[in-house]
Amino acid sequence: MTASSANRVVSILGTLAFVACSEPTPAPPEPADTSLEVRDSAGVEMRIADARRVAATTWAHVDSQPRFELGRSDDADEVFFQVRGMTFLGTGDLVVLDGSSSELRRYDSEGRLLETIGREGEGPGEFGDPHLVPPGPSDSLWIWDSEARVLHRFDPDDWTVEVVRPQSWRGARAPLGITGSLLLTESTPVSGFQDGVNESVLTYRSFDLRDGSEADVAQFTLSRFYRAPIRPGGPPGISLIPFSEPPPAAIWGGSIAVAAGPGVEVALRDRGGGLNAIHRIDGWPVQEVTPTMIEAARRLEFGEVAEEPGVVELYEGMPIPDTLPGVDRLIVDREGRLWVGLYQTDPEAMKTWVAFERQGAPVGQVQTPAGFQLMAADASSVAGVARDDMDREIVQVFDLRPFQDP
Repeated sequence: MTASSANRVVSILGTLAFVACSEPTPAPPEPADTSLEVRDSAGVEMRIADARRVAATTWAHVDSQPRFELGRSDDADEVFFQVRGMTFLGTGDLVVLDGSSSELRRYDSEGRLLETIGREGEGPGEFGDPHLVPPGPSDSLWIWDSEARVLHRFDPDDWTVEVVRPQSWRGARAPLGITGSLLLTESTPVSGFQDGVNESVLTYRSFDLRDGSEADVAQFTLSRFYRAPIRPGGPPGISLIPFSEPPPAAIWGGSIAVAAGPGVEVALRDRGGGLNAIHRIDGWPVQEVTPTMIEAARRLEFGEVAEEPGVVELYEGMPIPDTLPGVDRLIVDREGRLWVGLYQTDPEAMKTWVAFERQGAPVGQVQTPAGFQLMAADASSVAGVARDDMDREIVQVFDLRPFQDP
């Protein structure tokens, strides 16, 4: 960060001139016809689409090559360690939070650095352990400092900052989303590991920034960890139970979206936990866990010792689920669409997403590149992180184009 940037952070106030890119951008994809059926079940609206129509509909195409990349240069402005979130602004600019430097870096639509804000410290606009809170379709940037346990709200028009100190919030992890005064948090307390299966309770909780009120939105009992000796007579080790990922959640509009179960289904709850609606894709195939999947998971975790008898016995004793989770990621783009990431066993394969309009209709599928972790999307772009051969974090931005049959 330059000295002039640091001075801006210390003073916090100041009008910054940003250059808007005049290059044409791809037209946003149009919604697809997926014949949404709406039912009422005990006062809960069920919005149901047919899996065959959704599976046959590719909504948009992500270019095979990124529009720009950041992180392959040795320039300090392009080096990232611990990317803690990113988002598109209404101008098309991309803001990336680098956790190691505690910097917010703003780039234009061609990847040119426009400004750097933030640094380590304890004052306004200074961070100890920062995380960018997913903002949804908003230009306000919220940073959660888990070390100081405060929120910083930035206005990207002039980079003024407001510090919010939640007084009664019990959460310690970074919030999962924010819209208006609604903050979505999670907690999974673990008191210590016992031999065998270790259960924990995942709680999604709403927090109102206006009055500090909290409410449990949804709870799930998770069996994620297994403790047992890997070698006879050796000390017990802790292992993740394969295919036991927790249900993802996000703020979508004024509701809290939670996806649980082996199919593609998203429940919408209000901030008090009341169930308002369910978005479901009927007939989506449920994948059974196979011995081949279990063996691949064991090799991924233990590498060269995966075939040792103790490791094999460890996996044989685990309560591995019979079916794969249906969904493992939820992201809200700037257009207000919900991107539902379908669970995959191979982290190096292309990832499939189903995008839902605000009204609940799935508009079709999108595939993102192999090895690419999607973190933000707008009408014509997707942004995220990949890793190169030296395991460096590379920020990538791809064009998102309407799909056309060849």
